[in-house]
Order: sequence, then structure tokens, then C-alpha cells
Amino acid sequence: MDQELDSLLDELFFEETLAQDLLGISRIDFIYSSIAFNSNTYYAGRSIGIDEFNVVPQLTYLSSSGWSMNLSGVYLNGVQPAWDVTALSLGYAKSFEKGLKNFGLYANYSRYFFSFESDTLFSNGITLGTTYQSEDNKFYASSSGNLFFGGNTLFQFVSSFSYSLNLSKKTLKEPSKKKEKMWVSSVGDIKRKPFQFIRQFNLSFEPKITFLINQETLGLFNSSNLSFSQQPLFSSETVFSLTNTQLKFPLILESGNLDIEAAYYLNLPRAIGNESDLNTTGFFGLSVGYFFSL
Repeated sequence: MDQELDSLLDELFFEETLAQDLLGISRIDFIYSSIAFNSNTYYAGRSIGIDEFNVVPQLTYLSSSGWSMNLSGVYLNGVQPAWDVTALSLGYAKSFEKGLKNFGLYANYSRYFFSFESDTLFSNGITLGTTYQSEDNKFYASSSGNLFFGGNTLFQFVSSFSYSLNLSKKTLKEPSKKKEKMWVSSVGDIKRKPFQFIRQFNLSFEPKITFLINQETLGLFNSSNLSFSQQPLFSSETVFSLTNTQLKFPLILESGNLDIEAAYYLNLPRAIGNESDLNTTGFFGLSVGYFFSL
């Protein structure tokens, strides 16, 4: 069970709850609602022994001043209770000026409410990160440190890089001279884009690579301490190592305030400690999101 919940936080929350990567150039607040389906669940790219899909609904309030609030939940079809965890997050993002205008900083605090009690699961999370967006809005990079605590403690470093390839673009309705324009996150990602609340059709392919570095405490068996009078002895070792590399191949359709993303994810987990060689894992994801201006 712990691995299943850690998996969802690894693969989903680190990106999904950081929709506050928002750089506003006009005073608009809005709500972003979304729901995501993933065909399988993994822990840091590793198989947990059973096949189970997960569903993640979200509701996010975004302010052009940089503040955001996010409410997320996770449904797992293979466990009881199926509704495993609810997350409430508060975030703030800040962009630089002049020569560093393509760079940004963000901070996020999250509180996790599990549907069952366990002393080994963390209940709080703090994230600090930085972003970079190229001048043409095609290349995007982000790096963050994530500390989870309360019951259990986990530290992660996540770094990702993506590139947007436009496949089709068509303006269905010309914007007025008083068009509103701001920077917001796209569906399921922490990425900036011009947003104008106009009817515009856009289809893009945005491949992405993400590196996940975990601080893990490993239990080690020391066979040299065995004797007729001794029981097997165990020790622990804390390591900070690359645990998974994930490749994402998404098709993203944007039409007005609607975002639809279909993606295939490929995990390349790296063995740590006494783990044997790990198999490559993969799954499909589908997410739908909609913006409501306030």
C-alpha cells in the first residue's frame, strides 16, 4: 500500500499540484478543473506487482498575482478504500524581470489526508523549484526539491525537460483589441503559455524527459554476522541516487479554454542497493482540463 501511494505522489502530485507556475501580465483570476486517467500505477517506475489504474481529479484556483490553491484526489481501482488520498496545496510563483524574464521560481506546501491511518506515510510536503521557458515558448525546463514529512520522511529532486512541436494551429475567432493575455500552466504540467480566452485550435507534440532522484533508506542483510548463536542481522543505509528516468510522449489538443492530452509514459528505473536489474515499465494516460475565468 505504501508503494502505491508513493507512486502516485511521485508520478502525479509533483507535477500536477504545481499548476501555480503562473506569470501574469494582466489582472485575471480563474479556476482550472481537470481529471486524469492512468492505465497503471508504479512506484518510481517500478512495478508494484499488480495492475491497477488510477484516476486523479483536480480543482485549482489561480491568481495573476502568483498565488494558487489546489485540491486533488486519487482513486485506485485495486485497493480498499478505493479513494486513497486527498491533497490540499497552496503555492506561489514569481517571475524575474529584464534579462532573466524567462526564468521563474515557485514554492508549494501540500497537506495529505489519507483514507486510512499509518505511521509510515508522510502527511506534509514542501516544494521549492525553478523554471526556464525559451523565448519562442518551445523549450521548457524545471527543477525542484521536494521534502515530505510527518510520520515518514522522504526527500526527492526532480528535473524535467520538454520541447513543443506544433502540428496544427488555427484561430477560430479573432481576439478583440482588448484581449486579455497571461501566462498559465498547460494541462497536467508546469508550463507557461500565452492564454487569451479566445477560440483557438492547437495540436502539438511535446516529448518530455524527467529524472527522479530519491533519498532512500535501504534495509541491508549482513550474512557475515551469522553464527549458530546469532540471528541474521540487518542494517540500514541511506542513499541519494537516481531511481527513475521517465520519457513522456504526449499529444496535446487545445481549443479555447479546453485542454485534452493523450500520452504514453515509459519508465526506465535504475536499481539501487541490493535491487536486481529492473524491467522497463509503461502506461497510457489521458487528461482533460478546462479554464473558467473569474
